[in-house]
Amino acid sequence: MAVISGIIKGWEAASRFFSFPGFKRRTIFRSHSLKDPGLAGKVRENLQKSRPVVLLYFDLVKFHEVEQVSGFQAASKILAMFKKSLEREIPEIFPGIEILAVENLWGDDFVVLMAMEGRPEHGELQKIAVTSRIGIRERIKQEYLKITGREPDIHVGYAVLSFKAENVESQLYTALREAQGMARGSISLETAMLLSEFREILDQARFEIVYQPIVSLRSGGILGWEALTRGPRESYFRSPDIIFSFAEKAGLLYPLERVCRRLALKNLGDLGPDQKLFLNIHPRTISDPNFVRGETMRLIGEMGLKPSNIVFEITERHCIKDFPNFNKTLEHYRSQGYMVAVDDAGSGFSSLQAIAEIRPDFIKIDMSLVRDINLNYIKRVLLETFITFAEKIGCAIIAEGIETGEELTTLASIGAHYGQGYFLGRPVFPKAYLDETVEVEVLRLASSGRDRAWKHAFPVGEIAENAASVRKDCLVREVRKILEENDLLDGVVVVEEGKPVGLYRSRLYLIP
Repeated sequence: MAVISGIIKGWEAASRFFSFPGFKRRTIFRSHSLKDPGLAGKVRENLQKSRPVVLLYFDLVKFHEVEQVSGFQAASKILAMFKKSLEREIPEIFPGIEILAVENLWGDDFVVLMAMEGRPEHGELQKIAVTSRIGIRERIKQEYLKITGREPDIHVGYAVLSFKAENVESQLYTALREAQGMARGSISLETAMLLSEFREILDQARFEIVYQPIVSLRSGGILGWEALTRGPRESYFRSPDIIFSFAEKAGLLYPLERVCRRLALKNLGDLGPDQKLFLNIHPRTISDPNFVRGETMRLIGEMGLKPSNIVFEITERHCIKDFPNFNKTLEHYRSQGYMVAVDDAGSGFSSLQAIAEIRPDFIKIDMSLVRDINLNYIKRVLLETFITFAEKIGCAIIAEGIETGEELTTLASIGAHYGQGYFLGRPVFPKAYLDETVEVEVLRLASSGRDRAWKHAFPVGEIAENAASVRKDCLVREVRKILEENDLLDGVVVVEEGKPVGLYRSRLYLIP
């Protein structure tokens, strides 16, 4: 099992896709030898014995300049010298620590894995990093100066693998990203000091999952619930904003979302056949090599659910650098039956691009457009436009942040498909249904809305559109080709002897 090899390949793929700011591509790529099938076993064995495994990451600062100025041979000589110094110096600096591996991953990036007795404190780890940095720098200083004409500078970062012995490859992957972030400055000292607390919360899955209902404003039924994360009470990490922004800085976004996703499914309870669970997914997570392995499919199977019960709610659209590749990933999940929502539409131009590129099943309208919509004519017109647009592309609108009855009445009157907000139901655990008073109000609005559609004072000709048509004996694949060649076509009319007898939609979406 090529443990680190697989980790690095996955990381490289993710880095190319999202252009991680800390990732550097160099002309020198050293094939490393961390392919020992026993390495994962060694790490697992130490973790089972409650012996934490520490990962030290070393980076030679501005090494690419050395390669450019001094040439390939000089650069290769320095890399070999650096690795040899690590192999000799680390055991001398820390004689009581078991060294599991010392390897050159790629270019000037090196990693040391070592097992310790007892869980180290942040101060001890910081001391280990600083001591090893000074020791290695002094050992290579003279030779480095002789080859390059300047003194070496080294960045060092560290991370600790948890005591859990499962998912060793995933832990190594996460630890490597965390240590690199620290070495290159994307993780500050303050973040490093909080890492211990955060890792403990993460390892013990001490998150609270609450569920907020999403309600049909046309039928009064509950479409589903959005799963939202809260940290431990009285903790710095109580707020979801702090939890997820910290995890992204620390390179722990994937393991965090993995834990939250598992808890959300485990604690959900029963769902109706057509009801949905909305799971917030960061774009980097959905393309993470660990995510692609189908863990979500296994989890929903264990809960007796189907992919059609799950909606991936895409957040942080600004970090999507390559929509074509991102869409390939989404299509992988759509082909299995999962649905997709774009969150916070209307909060920025990036959301409009995401809608055009992703073509979601649901568009969630940001609460800034919903707030006081009953008093703001411009907001009302904007939302009416969104609703018309959504229906043309075969998706549905979810208005977020509904806090008053007046906002709800206005949204229902202009034909919003679904609503979500404190007025309809707060995020709670276990998941709750509508309060009786609210349910009656929603049903009343839904009922009156059925008649309102027929009372508009304009002729049907004003909303009629020319349509492409095919004969009844036309093959389905030919119709699909027509639709694929014209993105503006929403459907094709099936005719017989000049009369319409059916409608083929590219994405048939029935709104209750």
